[in-house]
Amino acid sequence: MSMSSHLLERGISFWENGQKEQARSVFNAIIYNNRQNDTAWIWYIYSLDTNREKIAALETFLSMFPDHAAGKKALETLRAEQFKQTNLSNHAPSTVSKKTEGVREASSVLIQTAEPSQPGKSQSPPWLLLMLGACLLLFGSMIFISRYTTLQKNYQTVQSNHELLLQNYSQLSGKYQVLQGDYQTLNSDWQILQSDFQTTKYNLQTLQDAYGALQAEHQSLQDSYTVLFDDYNNTSNSYSEFREIAIAPPYIYTREREVHLVFRKLDGSLLRWTISSEWLEYHLRRGDELRSDLTYRLELYNKFTGETYHAVDDRDFVDSTPFTYLMADLYRNSPDDYTFIKEVWNIVAQLTAYTSEIQETPRFPMETLLSGGGDCEDHAILFASMILASPPAWTVEFTYMDGDNPTQPQTMNHVIVHVVTPSGTYPVEATSKYSINPYRQGIFGWSFPISRTGQ
Repeated sequence: MSMSSHLLERGISFWENGQKEQARSVFNAIIYNNRQNDTAWIWYIYSLDTNREKIAALETFLSMFPDHAAGKKALETLRAEQFKQTNLSNHAPSTVSKKTEGVREASSVLIQTAEPSQPGKSQSPPWLLLMLGACLLLFGSMIFISRYTTLQKNYQTVQSNHELLLQNYSQLSGKYQVLQGDYQTLNSDWQILQSDFQTTKYNLQTLQDAYGALQAEHQSLQDSYTVLFDDYNNTSNSYSEFREIAIAPPYIYTREREVHLVFRKLDGSLLRWTISSEWLEYHLRRGDELRSDLTYRLELYNKFTGETYHAVDDRDFVDSTPFTYLMADLYRNSPDDYTFIKEVWNIVAQLTAYTSEIQETPRFPMETLLSGGGDCEDHAILFASMILASPPAWTVEFTYMDGDNPTQPQTMNHVIVHVVTPSGTYPVEATSKYSINPYRQGIFGWSFPISRTGQ
């Protein structure tokens, strides 16, 4: 809302509450600042006391708004009423007329008293004296009328000036009230700004103190950083030297008929495991015996292509016996089933897979582990053997599939492991080094459960 609209509402409120002088002052102030505000003009004319004031104000209003029909009609009505009042005052006897009649009466008396009282005596011509007296009286009356007319004009001028001063006073009073309200508002704003300034000044001092403390702390940290950076460079140089002569996990070495295996766990710590060399010799001998007489007894029917595949039953090579103590300890230190499964997958993933195709040379788990890797069925056999060595009696399955088309197989060229636990079923890609389950869209394959004995 603009200032003019606000003042207009304030003036109307004054008028409705009977405060006519205050209302007229406010309307006058609005006109003074904006002479084109016709609404303020109408309220101002309506608030005037006399018809003469209203006629004068309407004439000024119509000079600026000549097409205002209501203003024209109001002016005609007021002028007609003023004309009637003037005619009535003209028919009443005036003071000047009474004085003139008095002069005439006095002249008649003078003429009557001027007649001769003693005949026969010599006298001045009576008509001359009468004329002289009449002229004197007429001249005096004219002077009196002239002075009265002058005084009447002066009175009207003074009255007009008085009315103008009253209007100016009303305008100034309205402006004063507006300025008084503005002053109160500005004074209140100044108090708020003063309070905000004091608060800001205090906050500035607080920030300056905090900045000084942070600057000192920054310098201390900078000094510590310099020392640590020097230590880092020294340590890095030492690390580079050690890397040239050290062996990083995973690695396998033999000493005194024992095989030592070292793997890195998910949390970065090292998993150390020692087994007897007899296990390797035993699995090599058994592997050679089974591989010399392999049979393709598994039949896999592909409903997408109508083909039937025959595969070696890799479950014959599963053996959990060598991993019993290692898996029991690893399971006991795992917070949940999935973490344990992922930890076992991490051990197998650190080996090197050299092909993703199923070959007719499956290996026992110790063969794959001690030789540092194998193909997909070798890794699957190793992972399944380690999971079956854990304390829980979980269901473990080999799933044969098409590694290139996991949801709609066109052939059979890969094998993974499914571990079924009470908390869920987990597909495990034993040859992957980065993801335990890269098949987010699902898998269609041929699954066969594995017992703890490998049968």
